[in-house]
Amino acid sequence: MTDQNASVLTRFTQWVNIDEPLATERSSATSFYEADGLGSISSLSSSAGALAQTYTRDSFGIQTASSGSLTNPFQYTARESDPETGLYYYRARYYDPNTGRARNRKASRSSGSRREGRRYTFSAMVFACRNRSK
Repeated sequence: MTDQNASVLTRFTQWVNIDEPLATERSSATSFYEADGLGSISSLSSSAGALAQTYTRDSFGIQTASSGSLTNPFQYTARESDPETGLYYYRARYYDPNTGRARNRKASRSSGSRREGRRYTFSAMVFACRNRSK
């Protein structure tokens, strides 16, 4: 992150896989990310191993508790959260934890082919197969 003068305020280090933040550096202080089984950031610890920030969320990503005062853009499933809207950015769409759904719909691509009376529709997040013969 940079300020209006293009001075670096925060540096983020990602792990080998996408959406796996490893560490952040602010004012020469490094914090390390810890994630739960879903990949959501559950805490940040200092270089000494002390917890600097903790998060608790429900199953849809709504934050139910936190401690500490660090600013952290990576939250639910290690995605960037927008503090103004409360939405998570998933590249192609925004996720709203209050409704548990994507906020803007991505147009699905229909193959247009019919096999055995079934119409197949493919999209990045949904696979649906409906039997139209019944």
